[in-house]
Amino acid sequence: MSKSIWVSLIGALTCVLVAAPPVLAGDVKLLKQPSTFPLVIGAAGSYRLKSNITVPDANTTAIQITTNDVTLDLNGYRIFGPTTCGGNPQSCTPMGGGIGINAAGFTVVIRNGTIRGMGNAGILMTGGRVENVVATHNGGDGLFVGRAIVTGCTATENGGAGVAGSELIVTGSLMALNTGAGVLANGVALGNVVYANGQGEAFGPGIAGNGVVIANVVQGNFSDGVAGGAGTVVNNYVHGNGGAGISNGDGLVAGNALVVNSGDGVSASFAGTTSVIGNAVVSNGGFGLSLGVGNAFETNALLGNTAGTVTGGVAMGTNVCDGSTTCP
Repeated sequence: MSKSIWVSLIGALTCVLVAAPPVLAGDVKLLKQPSTFPLVIGAAGSYRLKSNITVPDANTTAIQITTNDVTLDLNGYRIFGPTTCGGNPQSCTPMGGGIGINAAGFTVVIRNGTIRGMGNAGILMTGGRVENVVATHNGGDGLFVGRAIVTGCTATENGGAGVAGSELIVTGSLMALNTGAGVLANGVALGNVVYANGQGEAFGPGIAGNGVVIANVVQGNFSDGVAGGAGTVVNNYVHGNGGAGISNGDGLVAGNALVVNSGDGVSASFAGTTSVIGNAVVSNGGFGLSLGVGNAFETNALLGNTAGTVTGGVAMGTNVCDGSTTCP
């Protein structure tokens, strides 16, 4: 979780939409820079930005959505604040409680624009959908969402995780160069690129949480590539991460390519709860497979792992370890 995600979440609801009436375009309400913040959307319907929105400081929330059934089209415009992130290790300044879009309602859709430089999260959402949004240089998480679908989004150089929350589907998105994890969520991560997260050098796996992780590119993150408490991790390319390629507590690890990670290729320490099948495990800094008692492994190919081929586990079928079918 980000360092201050619950700081000033709601704020004072002092600005109502009536104070700055939207321009109507058919049944779509057009929004522009308000005279006071936050700009509050309190009625269900469709809304669209007609200009950029700039907040005055890191403690100001730009848009507050207080109801269900809202669609907000950023229309290619940006919500902009004063925060920037950088350095090694990375940090963000100034920090504050301001959120780009704070959506308290369920069934909210936010799409097509950029949220940059907020003091806290780019988007905080209770439930809904985020599409084709860029969240960058925000002091907290790029997107902190619950019970939502995140698709086609870019979350880079934020002060927390790229995408965080629970009960999420994150698909077709890029999470890169964030201070924390790339994806920190329980749910589904499908077809994403997760690159070089953990710039704060404190907690920086590529993808972390319980759930299903399928067909992602996970490369160059500060700690583990995929760190799962329980779940299914299938058909991912996991390369050059600072910890294990996959650290999985419980479930299925199958069909992954695990290459040149600093720790084990697969680390599954819980006893008898993980099956490791059909992975290519090459030139990792630890063991190829480091497994708890009773964990099953079969049809894996292991080559050139520094600490050895396999420790622990039970071979349930043929594996190939450094050219031999005897593993270890």
